[in-house]
Amino acid sequence: METIVAGVDIGGSHITVSLVNLASRTVVAGSMHRAGIDAGADKETIIDQWSTVIKECFSKAQVAPCRIGVAMPGPFDYEQGISQMRDQGKFAALYGENVRQLLAASVGLEPDNIRFTNDAACFLQGELFGGVARNHRQVVGITLGTGFGSAIAAADQVWDANLWQQPFAGKIAEESFSHRGLLNRYKDLTGVSVPNVRELAALAVDHYQARQCFVEMGTGLGQFLAPLIQEISGTLLVIGGNIARAFELFATPLNNELAGRNLYPEIRKTWLGEDATLVGAASLWSTEHALQAIG
Repeated sequence: METIVAGVDIGGSHITVSLVNLASRTVVAGSMHRAGIDAGADKETIIDQWSTVIKECFSKAQVAPCRIGVAMPGPFDYEQGISQMRDQGKFAALYGENVRQLLAASVGLEPDNIRFTNDAACFLQGELFGGVARNHRQVVGITLGTGFGSAIAAADQVWDANLWQQPFAGKIAEESFSHRGLLNRYKDLTGVSVPNVRELAALAVDHYQARQCFVEMGTGLGQFLAPLIQEISGTLLVIGGNIARAFELFATPLNNELAGRNLYPEIRKTWLGEDATLVGAASLWSTEHALQAIG
């Protein structure tokens, strides 16, 4: 097994690349590179944008890795490396193309040295491989930030739970469990706008209505996630995303709501944070790959 491989996180507006040490299950310090991309560009430009950042990461490595794990948005044929994205607002020029072969040729690797996995599941895969979920197998993972991400680990697989668009409290779940959900609720209660969740969390120390927003979110998360946790007999709930920085403001009401429904999973904040997706992607090359991520 190669000890050092590259983890790649491809989004609709950016690419992040880092070296990952599979032995320590951590990102190599100082190896991360990130750049904005034009997802509406032609095929050659998109591949060149990606490979440029990957090669920049490689160029500063003391030991150049020869294997890459890529967290890629769907729809995508992860086994064959063929893009199926169409009418997604991103990467339309790659539809039907063998991205593995194109990227390998641009980076200078053999195609078999590049593997792909579902990006939405990769946060949880990283936590399973090298983070807080390492000793668990039935896990729900959520990310709370500008959006509401979710993944499930069960039956030796990890997959995108796609909970953001599920109904909750008369709207979709993402309207409650995200930055805008918290900020809109505070404005409803007070008539005052705050610019971000960090400021709202600071207000919550002394301000009852700011604190109430987090309490309501925690209670709502418990109500919303309870059926899923029960269905998979979940032993752990992992929470990531920027809002996880305010974990202590909503963890107790979340735990109390689940306990009131006779559900007692551990509730833990991410260990790996923004590194989780990179570690998860790189773990595709580990002989101890925790679970199989699927699209």
